[in-house]
Amino acid sequence: MIEYIINNPFLKYNPLFIILSFILISIMIILFSILLTNYADALSDRKKIDGGLIGFILLAAISSLPELVVSISSVINLPPSIGCNLAIGNVLGSNLFNLFIIAIISIGFAKKLIAINNRILFLIITTQTILMTLLVFLLLNYFNFHAKYLIFLIPIIYILLIYLNKNFSFEENKNKRTNKLINKSSLVFYSQFILISFIVVILGVLMSSVGNIMSLDISSGGLGLDANFTGTLFLALSTSLPELAIALSCIKINNTQMACGNILGSNLFNFLIIFLSDLFIKKNSIFEYTVWSNNISVISILLLSLLMLAIFKLKNEKFVKIFGIKMIIIYLLTLSNI
Repeated sequence: MIEYIINNPFLKYNPLFIILSFILISIMIILFSILLTNYADALSDRKKIDGGLIGFILLAAISSLPELVVSISSVINLPPSIGCNLAIGNVLGSNLFNLFIIAIISIGFAKKLIAINNRILFLIITTQTILMTLLVFLLLNYFNFHAKYLIFLIPIIYILLIYLNKNFSFEENKNKRTNKLINKSSLVFYSQFILISFIVVILGVLMSSVGNIMSLDISSGGLGLDANFTGTLFLALSTSLPELAIALSCIKINNTQMACGNILGSNLFNFLIIFLSDLFIKKNSIFEYTVWSNNISVISILLLSLLMLAIFKLKNEKFVKIFGIKMIIIYLLTLSNI
């Protein structure tokens, strides 16, 4: 696909069309992600599974599929120096943007965030994401030449955490409105659910192609943007749009726990994407090709996660909003220094 787009004379040397494609696909991702949220919410009622758990495992995996497609496509189709930085930048940037979503929720919906049940569980999961972030930091800086073997710690820890967390109850919020999709027949419901999930993945593939073009030289039909910058900002923003749309949709239907579960679950799943991307690199590790500036993103993720810990502990609406503002400031400072 990437070769076809690059060699297409209509796209080559046409930055306006590239940018418009980026915007159009982003809008479509948002719309289908909102639809996906309604189906996930209905699935929660049909199977009597609490929404937080649906968000943490199922929605997190589905909404992170664009990141998975983008990262793997990058390491396969592009030179390692570009592809690996796009993949890492996409994952780290997506985690940053997911934390930015928490900041938005903290400011705009502080009362609903304070009212969530089982706050201890969200504190535990946030701590788990901090530990995974520290592992990536060590692989980036101290064990990058041995990362081809040490990277297997990521899936081992991820599976262990999923096993531990599934035993907790997320307990959905009360006063949740009735979802009309519950009344659909099983065949129709699950067929549509799978179809919508598949469309979100396809949109992620298309966004991958557009993002890859952005990082190519102008002479090759791209925009000449730095690979790490493109991955951390453009690709991360576009592939994290499902999480944003899902989070806001969940809050709209009074299911804040599903929103937070999706974001935290997505951040954990994104670390698994690094491991899966590394499998497509034959000789060296993905960490051996990455640039130092990725450390800025990692450190920022750690800082934002610590602030998120405080937010889940706070019960004062004013302080929750203040910490949310601090998170947004750190996020914007990070983008300005990448």
